[in-house]
Amino acid sequence: MKAVLFCLLLVFGVTFLIPTALASDSEEDRCYWTACYYAGEYNRHGNQCRFGYTHDNIEKCDKNGDWYTYYSQHCCPVH
Repeated sequence: MKAVLFCLLLVFGVTFLIPTALASDSEEDRCYWTACYYAGEYNRHGNQCRFGYTHDNIEKCDKNGDWYTYYSQHCCPVH
């Protein structure tokens, strides 16, 4: 009897709980903006994102120096 109950609970958990936990973390939720950085004299941005992420948008930050501009990258997971 305990084994049957355990199996039913296991099937319920695998069927309903795990897929909803995975579905709630969409790709857009995992995207983020990097901290502001200086791109250098020739605007060499490179990839400022974490490993496994790439940037799809670059914007100027409000934080600017006298002679240079800071940028931030919008990073999303690589497909």
